[in-house]
This record gives sequence, C-alpha cells and structure tokens, in this order.
Amino acid sequence: ASLDLRDKEGQARAVLEVGRDGRPALRLLGADGGRRAAVEVAADGAAALSLAGADGTTRLALAVPEVGTADLSLRAPDGRSRLALSVRPDGGSTLGLKDRDGKVRLALSQEPDGRTSLRLKDRGDADRFRLALPPSGATDLSLRDQDGRPRLALAVAADGAAALDVRDAEGQSRLVVGAEPSGRPALDLRDPQGRPRIILADEADGRPTLDLRDEEGHPRLVLGVEPNGTTGLGLRDQNGTIRLGLSTAPDGATALGFRDHNGKPRLGMSSGADGATALGFRDRDGKPRLVLISQPDGTTGVSLQDPDGKTRLTLVTSADGTPALHLLDKNGKPQPLR
Repeated sequence: ASLDLRDKEGQARAVLEVGRDGRPALRLLGADGGRRAAVEVAADGAAALSLAGADGTTRLALAVPEVGTADLSLRAPDGRSRLALSVRPDGGSTLGLKDRDGKVRLALSQEPDGRTSLRLKDRGDADRFRLALPPSGATDLSLRDQDGRPRLALAVAADGAAALDVRDAEGQSRLVVGAEPSGRPALDLRDPQGRPRIILADEADGRPTLDLRDEEGHPRLVLGVEPNGTTGLGLRDQNGTIRLGLSTAPDGATALGFRDHNGKPRLGMSSGADGATALGFRDRDGKPRLVLISQPDGTTGVSLQDPDGKTRLTLVTSADGTPALHLLDKNGKPQPLR
C-alpha cells in the first residue's frame, strides 16, 4: 500500500508506503521527483533517516539499529562517509573522521566509565597518536609506530607525578624521564627486558645521585653529591650492602673504605686536607685495631687498639727521626716499658 502527496502541479512530493513485509517508509521528493529525504523502519524495528542532495546522493544518514544504539553519518558529494558518530548501548560514544577511502583517520571516543580518548590513525588503520583522559584525572599521551605500538608515551598521574617513556620497536621501555609528586626528578635507562639499569636522580634533600643496577634491579654502584659538597661513590654487593666507599670532601680530604658482607668497616684509608694520611684496620665488630698515620711534618706513627677500640700501644717516629714507643692502660695512661 502507498499514499502520495502531491503539489498543485500534480508532482509527487511525499510518498508513504508499506511493503509486503510490513515495513513502512516515508520519502520526501524534490521538485524534480528525486529523493531528498527518507525514513524507513525495518522488520526488526531498526529505524533509519537519510537526507540527500539535489542529485539524490545521500549526504546524511541516521540509523537506530537497536535499542540504545545510534549511528550518524555525514557524507561527501560522492556518497562516501566522511564523518561518523555512534552511540553504543553501554553508553559509550565515538566520533570518527574519515578520508576519501572511508578509513577512519581521527577518532574521538568516550567510554561508559568516563574515559575520553583521541586517536589519530594512518591509512593502515593503525593508531599513531593517542591522547587519553582517564576518569582518575590522569593524562596519557602516546606516539606510535606503523604497527600501532607505543614508542613515546607521556603520562601525568592524578597525584601530579609525570613521566616521559621512550620505548623500542618491541614496545619495551628503554628510557624514562619522570618527576614524582614531591618534585624529585629522575632519568631511568633500561635494558631490552625493561629492567632499570641506570638511574640519575635529584633527591629531595638536594643530592644528585647516579645509580647503576644489576639484572635483578639491585643497586651495585651509587655516585652522589651531598648537600655540603662531599662527593661519594659506593659499590654494593648483590644484597645491596656497601662493600667499598670512596668520598671527597669540599676541603680536599679523601677517604676510601672497605666493608665486609655485613656492611661493617674493616679497612680504611684517608688523606686529610692538611696532607696527613692514615690507614686503619678494624675487627669484625667494626672497632679500630691498628692505625698507621703520616703527618705533613714527616712524623709517622702506628697505634694498636684493644677489642674495645682503646689505644694500648703507639710507635712514633718524629720528623727528625727520633723513635718513641708508648704503652697505655685501658684508661689511656702511660705504662712503663718492661
């Protein structure tokens, strides 16, 4: 069945019809009889609206294929879709801009959880640029290769932390530059497995540090500069215990220390700002037991300590070559030689 509405010239301008399958359709016609608009309802309940140009080419199409879903398409004069807007039943929506071949090149979407994203695509439909705004308040930006794998990512967390992540062809992080919420900046170099191996940071107390790590992520070499200007180098074992330390003070004094597996100092060497040098040995408890000293004036000496770390014997040679031997009791008082 069909119903025609005509103008005063007798030209059909609207046609309402119901097909044999029960599908109704309404078509609005131009003065030339060409279709300009159409509304159709399919047997399954899906509805569609289309608007056409003077040549009859569809320029706008709106479809509601199912409950909660809607698709809107704007088309070029040749009828090819160039902009598409869709709403899904779950509440998510997507806006896509297409090229002449109908491929989506820019997509703006919002997920039901509030996440919003912007994607730029190449001709192969691979994402090359992605900007995401999660509902947490964070921001994620990524640049991708021709396979859609992220190669450079910039992220700002909800707590204010920021990071720039440079990745290899496998998508593995190789270099990360970041700043914690406290303001602490750090540069992180990683191996092909994405494990941190070199970390350069500016600590909250003002100390710049360089940290070299093993494959397990344990710090093995740490170089730092203290706020007072002292520079230190520490070598650690696989358990993170410092085994060797080297430091240089602003006044020129230097020190080198060796420690055991428990981190207790066992051997130390130092050179003071005044030119004095010393070599000290300690027991397993870290207490001094033997010290060798050389003074700037040429005086040299050796001292022995008891288990409590108290000096009990000193042997000194003065600058003029005079030797002296002293025995001391546990209170540091001189004792006669026997």
